[in-house]
Amino acid sequence: VVEVGVPHEIRDVAVALHGTWNSIASTGSASKTLAGYIFVMVPVLAVVVTIAVLVRSRESHAVRRVLPAYAASGWLAPDEVVWLTDSHRRDDACKWARRLAWSRGSRAMSEYQFSATRLAVLRDEARRGLSPRELEVLRLLAAGKSNRQIAATLVISEHTAARHVQNIFAKLRVSSRAAATAFAFEHDLV
Repeated sequence: VVEVGVPHEIRDVAVALHGTWNSIASTGSASKTLAGYIFVMVPVLAVVVTIAVLVRSRESHAVRRVLPAYAASGWLAPDEVVWLTDSHRRDDACKWARRLAWSRGSRAMSEYQFSATRLAVLRDEARRGLSPRELEVLRLLAAGKSNRQIAATLVISEHTAARHVQNIFAKLRVSSRAAATAFAFEHDLV
């Protein structure tokens, strides 16, 4: 079961903003409270809304870019991709699930949509985070090749192959060949 909750960073920001508002409101002066609201809280709200819109847009683009490949490989039905890539259809899917299985259905659909979006974003980040050469090295690494074999296949030095492997580990945030291989298979990079 996927827990869809508020990350602690967002909760910390919300608590800090609440404390800021309490400090502004407790000045005892209506003009100071209004000035604090206009010059502190409104700009902060504008920044937060802008960040939320940009993040949602980025996620939406990643879903549109990545999920069709999952449908082509049979992991998702083509219809699922259509309603995962359109916000109105996502809402319709949640309403359908609620009609079918009440709040449990709606919650399950939300968790599924969250997981599919997360999968798309992670795969998109992995693809965009690795250079084409690093993707080649990752594919060879996932095939069980040693640094020496990778170097021979790509006609590079063994030292360069080892450097690529270390860069891949850093970018994927893994510490072993097995973990990099698992990541590559989980995110359809091989």
